[in-house]
Amino acid sequence: MTIGLLSFGTRADRGWGVRVRSLIQMISSFSPVEIFHIEDDTIETMGNKKLPSILDGIENVRSTHIEALEGVRTKISRLFNYYRNDCVKISPRVLKKIEAVGTFQVESLDLFFLANSLNKRKKPVILDEHNVYWNLLRYGMFDSPFFRGMIGRSRSVRKVMASWLLDRAKGFELRCLNAADAVFVTSEVDKGYMISANPELEGKITVIPNCIDVSEYPFCDSEETGEETKNVVFIGRLDYSPNLDAISTILNEIAPRFDRTIRFQIVGGPVPKTEHNQENVDFLGIVPDIKQVLRNADVCIAPLRFGSGTRIKILEYFAMGKPVVSTSIGCEGLMVENRRNIMIADDINTFVDSIRELLENRQLARGLGREGRRLVKEKYDWRLFVPSVRSIYQSLGVLGQ
Repeated sequence: MTIGLLSFGTRADRGWGVRVRSLIQMISSFSPVEIFHIEDDTIETMGNKKLPSILDGIENVRSTHIEALEGVRTKISRLFNYYRNDCVKISPRVLKKIEAVGTFQVESLDLFFLANSLNKRKKPVILDEHNVYWNLLRYGMFDSPFFRGMIGRSRSVRKVMASWLLDRAKGFELRCLNAADAVFVTSEVDKGYMISANPELEGKITVIPNCIDVSEYPFCDSEETGEETKNVVFIGRLDYSPNLDAISTILNEIAPRFDRTIRFQIVGGPVPKTEHNQENVDFLGIVPDIKQVLRNADVCIAPLRFGSGTRIKILEYFAMGKPVVSTSIGCEGLMVENRRNIMIADDINTFVDSIRELLENRQLARGLGREGRRLVKEKYDWRLFVPSVRSIYQSLGVLGQ
């Protein structure tokens, strides 16, 4: 029986795509997978190189693109729920593929509408919650298309609409959680938030942490190179409010405390259009292979002040054997220990001092890097969670016992 996975697109160069790829690797080890996606987002190229796909190198997986354009009904549904909640027309070609699907795994609240469009026979649905979105929206509400528009930019409109729409969005999320037959979350922290909002959810929630394929990340020990210039790296989507806030912190509060020999490299897109005058900060944009940037990093950072879920960027830092400085929020939900496998700092002075200490004390940096690699290998490789994911599908009657 084929398992259908509903995804926005198939890019694997962002944290969201890394999680989806790991789940596909798990599921494809015991069942064929058909990915239904609404974006063709790997066609963007960097030079002559295509962006990495969540399908690359995985057998037993096929993909189908579905036209799901946003019209007037979509905008109305977003106005009342924040999320999309309309239906799409399905072509006969896609309908034929749907017939072979035994269940659907939905990778976003914004795709739950698609499950409703495809799932006429009421097959089991698993909702994969990358975040507790009602927590995240408290900080990122104004980044939505409505509030970036002419009407939504009005202070009076924002004052009236924001809290009302946040309540509606939380209600929509809880309805999706209730409607799903099973729910995956990234951490015990997120599971706790959901159960506190609705205790009846406890029996259907399973923690499947963000994880990666450690074998795809070469271990690069933090050895002293003798070069005067050092690289401090931050990676992440630059249209995501927690990351935008982190970049503001880097530009205005962290980078100015270092001279031009300490280069702060910000990796991800879209690159902000606003100018900055911080001469030791470089925006590298989207790169074909993040591992090439991390290979040359001396320290990696995650100065996040809010967010939800767990940060895949930290797992990637760890996998490459890089020393990491993070806030408590940045590493929330991960089994880390301060000064054993990570440096945790929640005020700017301590954060800056931690970066400086790692740049100057290479023995400490190497020790953190090795312990970080050990942690991600022992706790966050996708192969560790295949039995848990398989057992959920078996409990839904999709697989044989």
